[in-house]
Amino acid sequence: MLITPDKQAETHRVILLRGKPPSVLVVFDGHHQTLPEIELPRGERIAEHLTEAVRDAYGIEGVSLFSLRSSSEPPGPSDFGYQVMESWSAGNASLDRRWVAVDSLSLHSFRDPDDFQALERGLAQTEAYAIGNQLGPFGKVGWFPELKDWVESEISKHGLRLSGPYRQLNTGPRFSLIRFETNGVAVWFKAVGEPNLREYPVTVALSAYFPAFLPEVIATRPEWNGWLAKEVKGSHPAPATRMDAWITVARTLAELQVLSLGQPYPLIEIGCHDMRVTSLLKLIDPFLQVLPDLMAEQTTPSPAPLTREELGTLRTQLFDLFAAIAGSGMPNSLGHLDLNPGNIVLSGDLCVFLDWAEACFGQPFSTFQYLFEQFHRFPHECESWSAKLLSAYTEPWRQVLVPEVLAEGIAAAPLLAVFAHAVSGGTWRDANLRFRPKQKAYLRSLTRRIKREADLLSHSIPRSKESLHSEHTRLCS
Repeated sequence: MLITPDKQAETHRVILLRGKPPSVLVVFDGHHQTLPEIELPRGERIAEHLTEAVRDAYGIEGVSLFSLRSSSEPPGPSDFGYQVMESWSAGNASLDRRWVAVDSLSLHSFRDPDDFQALERGLAQTEAYAIGNQLGPFGKVGWFPELKDWVESEISKHGLRLSGPYRQLNTGPRFSLIRFETNGVAVWFKAVGEPNLREYPVTVALSAYFPAFLPEVIATRPEWNGWLAKEVKGSHPAPATRMDAWITVARTLAELQVLSLGQPYPLIEIGCHDMRVTSLLKLIDPFLQVLPDLMAEQTTPSPAPLTREELGTLRTQLFDLFAAIAGSGMPNSLGHLDLNPGNIVLSGDLCVFLDWAEACFGQPFSTFQYLFEQFHRFPHECESWSAKLLSAYTEPWRQVLVPEVLAEGIAAAPLLAVFAHAVSGGTWRDANLRFRPKQKAYLRSLTRRIKREADLLSHSIPRSKESLHSEHTRLCS
């Protein structure tokens, strides 16, 4: 058994299939057989660690197909998961492990009957994916050689050929993320399924609309909701990242958003989240209606839950403030609801943005607010860095917006950003929310943050109640 140094590891058993008719790798102790066991870091990418662990421990090249739970009911503290994999290499020779024909095995072949039952379920599931009874192109045996052939064909049109190892970073019947080495720039294949189907059309469209700001997509596989893109060499922002690099990120983000203004790109139609203030207005009541019960369920005294009266006040504040913002003249543009350092690649004076599953169309400065808060997660040597980052971001906007509108947009960004974050995920609509205490606690925390930002902004919006009421009526009519 391979044990990683991670103290928060969890045990998995591997159903490693090879060939047709299939054989499975088993560990033999002289009397009984077991499936190989590995330990993987908890909470990290299973596919990446799994394929590396199997390669290191057994010398076997393979890809992860999907996960299975143990047949134990109910799962206990020592319960483990099964990982179904496909291999095309025999691996290192060993007396205590061997490839065994699947049709020669029975319940009594294994020390643990769960192993045989999991093997049967895994085989049945691969067959269901193969014949289409279950949807998922990456759950069937044989998908990786098909993908590899397609990648080779597509990159040859760009003077490239596969030349080295691959890295499988994500797995699942409907999801895939794999990096391929070539004789030139590496390429990435990514495919998505529910609930992230929007990422496929959004990524393909945005890479065509704004080629300087996204990785170059060189091929698509519509039936897999997948695409192939050239790797952008560079690094992600980190604690040691210099201020001039952060300035590049802020300036590039603004340039992308300004470029998206007034263009005939159907950003909402292709799948971008609708985060226009006029649309957020319509979500105020539905969102706040679930909060009284959530606040009442809080068991800790601090921070204090919001009362029904406070939530009522918040409702009025949001309607008034959103109406004022909508009437301020701030244009809508392309945005990114998940702009964290992992989705930013820096290469000298260039910057590109990744993972557009959370692309949106709405008030642009909300996206900068996400970047600003990520920036403050890292320690910085100088307090003036925040002002420099803001200045770098607003510089391109000064060419298209009057100072008053720009100032109002910056002031409104924290409130709009946290409200958009709270409503965009849809957690608050989940019928099973009552069974998810962590998500409920997070929604309470977000709502308290919304209230703080609304209180602050209420003091900086000088418009009269009559003007706000008129704007609210117009927008909601």
